[in-house]
Amino acid sequence: MTLMTMTLYIAFAAALFTAVITYLKHRENDIFITYVQSFVGVLFIFSGYVKVVDPLGTSYKMEEYFQEFYTTFSESGLSFISGIFPILEHYALAFSIFIILFELILGIVLLIGYKRRVSAWALLLISLLFTALTGFTYLTGYVPDGANFFDFSQWGPHDPNNMKVTDCGCFGDFIKIDAFTTFLKSAFLLLPSVFLIIRWKKMHQLFSPGIRALLAGVSIVGFFIYALSNFVWNLPDIDFRPFAVGTDLRHKRQAELDAMSNVKILSWKLQNKNNGKIVHLSNKDYMQSYAQYPKKEWKVLDQIQSEPEVAKTKASDFEVTDTEGNDKSDEILDHPGYSIWIIAYKLFGDLQQVEETYRDTIFSSDTIRLSEDSMVVKKVIQKIIPNKRKVEKYTWAPDYVHLFTDKINPLIEPALKKGFKVFAVIGGASSDQLESFGNAIGATYPLYQADDILLKTIVRSNPGVLLMKDGKILDKWHIKQLPAFEELQKEYLR
Repeated sequence: MTLMTMTLYIAFAAALFTAVITYLKHRENDIFITYVQSFVGVLFIFSGYVKVVDPLGTSYKMEEYFQEFYTTFSESGLSFISGIFPILEHYALAFSIFIILFELILGIVLLIGYKRRVSAWALLLISLLFTALTGFTYLTGYVPDGANFFDFSQWGPHDPNNMKVTDCGCFGDFIKIDAFTTFLKSAFLLLPSVFLIIRWKKMHQLFSPGIRALLAGVSIVGFFIYALSNFVWNLPDIDFRPFAVGTDLRHKRQAELDAMSNVKILSWKLQNKNNGKIVHLSNKDYMQSYAQYPKKEWKVLDQIQSEPEVAKTKASDFEVTDTEGNDKSDEILDHPGYSIWIIAYKLFGDLQQVEETYRDTIFSSDTIRLSEDSMVVKKVIQKIIPNKRKVEKYTWAPDYVHLFTDKINPLIEPALKKGFKVFAVIGGASSDQLESFGNAIGATYPLYQADDILLKTIVRSNPGVLLMKDGKILDKWHIKQLPAFEELQKEYLR
């Protein structure tokens, strides 16, 4: 679905809602205000709903923002502000749920006309917040590598590759919108916000004050429980990501890689290093006059390429390696039989420096004369003394280890006997950590490495389990919803 299509659906729903209210309330003179109120209400309900099905996804996006804000402010004259962002990052999930519920409840109270003045000001507040976030996202495209956002004198031409947070996540994973369009959308919402603040007394109201308050309260509790259900004890109710159940990941990944390799260069944007002159050339013209633009005098600002026939997703970023750095991606996806993936984007434990006692042997040299012409130097043990050295030792969180030993391993052991291919994919762990963790959980299967963001995208559970056959994702499970192998066998081994 495109942004335009989505907007048309929302506009139609708002028009239908306005027509019903006008018919029931007989308030023909306030149709425009009612429509504005309805349109914004439906928009926020929709925006909140596509995120409430996956609160973890929004929290990951919040973490990206807080990390970038920390780096930006800590390297500027406003460094005293930077300390708050690691704290906010720690509570990113709670902040995510709050924002999602805020959107949903704001949409509902706008539709029913509850607390009209407060809701109008709340709309302005959240619109200002979104405008600032999306504006920052877009403007970072002007900041070259090595420069700080607040070093305005170093800003250059806009380059999407310079943007630190490439997607604001305004509509979760349901639809991706480019940064500038997202900024315009957020800025546009300021208009109805101001309009409703001025005309709040003319906003429609449905039901009695008591019922409006009851609806708002029930909505908060209901959506809060629903949000928790989508990550605390189960996976998201709806999966908009490229690793949804039923996806043929092998073919999807290959199609995206092929499409990217077939992208054509359309034109070039060059800048003269001496006078700053910028020229735009088609690829054909640039190839024919390449010698006229030597690298000593000209630099490439942008290379405009054709859009790939298949849109790029995280599927084309799928890459899994073993502890020696060997790529196992194709081997995993090409496996024709059943395979079970144990996915953990992060391991929980501590790295400690501990003292270890070892026996240190001291030798002395003794010369033995065998004959007048030959001698042998022989090492003789003089003494053995105890000594100490510091070594790194990983201590894994017992509760986390038990998830593997008590829940995952009982599923894996019979699967291995049935000939399943089983492996774990861990994010952000070194080879030594994988070896240590594998020993801690008694793993009888290999442990591989992958990017933690990729693993977060595949399954919203840490750890989580995925079942695949012949490159196709058959099912995924939250750690609290793991089936027994007998259930899995009954459902899939037909």
